[in-house]
Amino acid sequence: MDIGFTVIGQGTEIEARLYTPSPEQCTSLVAFSQQDTFFALLMGAIYYQHDLLVRLEPCCAAALRKECSTNAATLALAVYRYLGPAALASLEGDFALVIWDAERRSFVAMRDPLGGYPLYWTEYGGMVALSTSLWSLLALRPQSVLNEEYFAELIMQPLPRQEGASELCAYVGIQRVLPGSMVTLGIAPIKAESQLYWRWLAHIHDPGTSDVVALAEQYKPLLAAAIRERLRGRTCSHFSGGMDSTAIALMARDELCSGGGKAPLHALSLVYK
Repeated sequence: MDIGFTVIGQGTEIEARLYTPSPEQCTSLVAFSQQDTFFALLMGAIYYQHDLLVRLEPCCAAALRKECSTNAATLALAVYRYLGPAALASLEGDFALVIWDAERRSFVAMRDPLGGYPLYWTEYGGMVALSTSLWSLLALRPQSVLNEEYFAELIMQPLPRQEGASELCAYVGIQRVLPGSMVTLGIAPIKAESQLYWRWLAHIHDPGTSDVVALAEQYKPLLAAAIRERLRGRTCSHFSGGMDSTAIALMARDELCSGGGKAPLHALSLVYK
């Protein structure tokens, strides 16, 4: 895998590997942070960081909060350490995250509710490994065996096929961290616990009206804020030509223009033959 990370734990040894396009080229897509005996690896991005920094202000030093604003892994790790493991459920973004907690001798792995980036884990011969790359974990195992149960589940899904509801993977012995879920992996002894931290029905908000115009008035500022959070550096917008993608692309363009129009907006379309 060109970009991503792998972390391996066995006995008292913990190894973290970061993958970038080349040894000389770094990427902001993958972040690493170490604080005392804790460390975090994150692929992707965390949004609404200001809200998290406000919550961290009473318990974090100013220097650490400043680093949190530029390193998503530092921010996630600070939330875990100072606000508690349950506070990780408040992270919003597109990410795959792994935290090593040396005090508990365990990893905490999680993905955002939409599953923007993959995350897998395996254990073999006293070793626990997690990675954004399936191939990296296969290389750590003595053999690769296709998982027939996984393919049976995949074939039975209606089109268009999405990620399955189980933690099965294409290969025996490797598990997926599900979108919106958190997995705790202890290494002494090896023990895995999985839980869903995001439930869509629990986040339903009653707008108090069924009037389309009134609903649009409530929805537009929320959509505009979400778009604004994602305008970082070079921005690309999926542009299929439909109403949804067109509206988002136009709102992103207007937001960039309101800020002086220095950063361009790139539109991407998928072409099917």
